[in-house]
Amino acid sequence: AHTAVVVVFVRDRVSRSRFPSEKSRRRPMRANLPPSLEDLAKQRRDANAADAAKPTFLTKEQRAAAAMKRREEEVAAQRAKMEDARESFTKRVAEESARARAGTASGGGRGGAPTRFGRDNRGSGSARGGGRGRGRGRSAMEEEVRDTPETERERELEMLKRQYMGGDDGKKKPKQNNRNKFIFDWRKDEDTSRDLNPLYDKTFEVAPLFGRGMLGGVDRREQARANEERERALIQKSRKDLGDASGGAKEARRIEDDHERRRREQDEREFKRTFKQHWSDKALSDMTERDWRIFREDFSISYKGGRLPLPMRAWDECKGLPKEILRAIAKVGYEKPSPIQMASIPIGLLKRDVIGIAETGSGKTCAFVVPMLAHIMELPKMTDEVAALGPYALIMAPTRELAQQIEEETLKFAQYLDYRVGLVVGGQSIEDQGFTLRRGVEILVGTPGRIIDVIERRYTVLGQCNYIVLDEADRMIDMGFEPQVIEVMEAMGSSNLKPIEEAEDLDGQALEKGSAGGRYRTTEMFF
Repeated sequence: AHTAVVVVFVRDRVSRSRFPSEKSRRRPMRANLPPSLEDLAKQRRDANAADAAKPTFLTKEQRAAAAMKRREEEVAAQRAKMEDARESFTKRVAEESARARAGTASGGGRGGAPTRFGRDNRGSGSARGGGRGRGRGRSAMEEEVRDTPETERERELEMLKRQYMGGDDGKKKPKQNNRNKFIFDWRKDEDTSRDLNPLYDKTFEVAPLFGRGMLGGVDRREQARANEERERALIQKSRKDLGDASGGAKEARRIEDDHERRRREQDEREFKRTFKQHWSDKALSDMTERDWRIFREDFSISYKGGRLPLPMRAWDECKGLPKEILRAIAKVGYEKPSPIQMASIPIGLLKRDVIGIAETGSGKTCAFVVPMLAHIMELPKMTDEVAALGPYALIMAPTRELAQQIEEETLKFAQYLDYRVGLVVGGQSIEDQGFTLRRGVEILVGTPGRIIDVIERRYTVLGQCNYIVLDEADRMIDMGFEPQVIEVMEAMGSSNLKPIEEAEDLDGQALEKGSAGGRYRTTEMFF
């Protein structure tokens, strides 16, 4: 019984799957047919049109290949054109040759008056004409036949060369002649000015003076010698007129000896001032412009600016340095100044702005500390009332280590002046630094960021700071401290800035006097 039920069930499923029902017959059937050729062609056309509408970007190699392809097509078209022209020319020459032969044959058949050579004039003339025609045709054909691919290639290259580089037209340039031009040169025998003015006839030749005169002016020594001889002659004449010839001779000899002594002294001084004596062996008053030029060249010192003071050769020759600073310099062990110190210290003592460029380890710290100390010595002593207005001078450095080094060097040079130096850098207690600043310092050394911090916390102000130094200024700008530097300089105020209109006059007055007041701000930058 179970088996029968199963069989009936299977048959029912088979019958239902093999014979669809009425409901399924009514439902439309979807045919999955492949696309036709027309559809595929349309899709291909649409795709090509879409690709053609898109902009195409070619590389340099593709553009070069396209240009070469276009050029090859042009050359091929030109070559085909030449071949057609050659074929037409050959055909035309053959036709002319055939007509010439036909004319010769007809002329010989008609006959005519024979010549002494037994030939008819017309026939012979036709024959000669036909012969010339055949000769020209044959030569032209031979030339055309001789054109090989190598010759065509050479012609193409020559054509390209003329197209891009320009060819020589073969025309010779007309020769320039002087027929219509006036020539200003003449021969010596044509010069008539010699007969008119003897000055041109006998030219003056300059003779060497061997140190006894001056070529472009008056020699003072020769002039003085001539005046002495004239004076001696006048004295002798006056003594002779008075009847005292011996006394006149003695007086003349005395005057002559006196003049000779003076002349020797003058010659010695002139000898010392010449190039035969080195500048290191001369006194400061005997230095000439040439000596100073050699001095600057020896130490590679160069200036740019207005009227500038002369550099200093030694510490004791700088008159603007106080004795206390010279004692400190001697104790530190600086026997001779370095080139940057020779050039910048005299300018700094005149309280002029300085931009110094020198290599590391050349003594730049001393170059700006010494003028700063000389400036502070002209100001009132630091008291509690004065300390309320802040320090007298400010030194900014990009790093903490450099600021500490500057503080140590400043204390060495200020050891005989009893000045206080304040250091404000990061990594230390700002309260301790503020306590030091409240007690009063003449010089403030620090980094831009910490200086702004102590100013914002009211530990100090820059009300009387007229001397500011930026050490390693280029490094400070590279590290991004420019906004902080500008903020610090704005905190100093603008009432002490030197007016631009009067700057040149003030610098000239300071150079003439040898010193300048501390009224205006002094800014020094070292790189």
